[in-house]
Amino acid sequence: GMFRSDSSSWVVPEHQSLPPGAICVQLE
Repeated sequence: GMFRSDSSSWVVPEHQSLPPGAICVQLE
């Protein structure tokens, strides 16, 4: 899925964990 943290955005596999401190906002 695609997730955004601060001003950065990246695409990671659904099973992959997000970096610590990341704001888990799923972008549809």
